[in-house]
Amino acid sequence: MKTLQNTQTETQNRVSNRKESFYSKRLFIARATAMMRNNHMTRSEAFKKAWEIVKFYHRLLTEKSVSFIYIKKDGSYRKATATLTDPMRRENPYWKANEVTFAYYDVNSNGIRSFICANFVKCC
Repeated sequence: MKTLQNTQTETQNRVSNRKESFYSKRLFIARATAMMRNNHMTRSEAFKKAWEIVKFYHRLLTEKSVSFIYIKKDGSYRKATATLTDPMRRENPYWKANEVTFAYYDVNSNGIRSFICANFVKCC
């Protein structure tokens, strides 16, 4: 038998999931639009790249660390291992999501790094 407290917790979780889902969709559309505007991508290319970043972000939320490859500003490829654990929040508590760049905590270099979303290549 469900208690009042369990019912309230379930309701809060559903509301939280809806807000998170709305935020993810809004950020997905914003990233795709920014890539079309800034990198002269077609709509299809921008949506595919934005979807890859969403899948990468969800892997980061579920796994401890994720390896991935992106293109640096100088044109070279960089393989990084990322996490979204406490060090990132402790070092920069005022960090906010951005539709043009993606910030992560680099496990190998022990610091916060970011890359341009259009330069994301793939998860390893």
